[in-house]
Amino acid sequence: MIKFLADGKDGPMIGLGLQPENLARLQRDEPIVIDLRKIKPDLEIDLVIFFVADIDRLQQQMRDHGILTDETIIHKIPPKEA
Repeated sequence: MIKFLADGKDGPMIGLGLQPENLARLQRDEPIVIDLRKIKPDLEIDLVIFFVADIDRLQQQMRDHGILTDETIIHKIPPKEA
């Protein structure tokens, strides 16, 4: 993955460029975890990218990969679409 930090016309931005191997990984249901501190040290947060069809599959992948555990606190999940 190509990662960059830049100063844009509207302020700072972080850019991520997905490469073919990243897409293949996502299609194998393997999330990509990015430690944003490695791009900008004062951002104490991880960014997790998934490739899923719906929220149920997202939650299952999160459980399967140990991202969603009993200790995880979810602050907001968008409502399911009817």
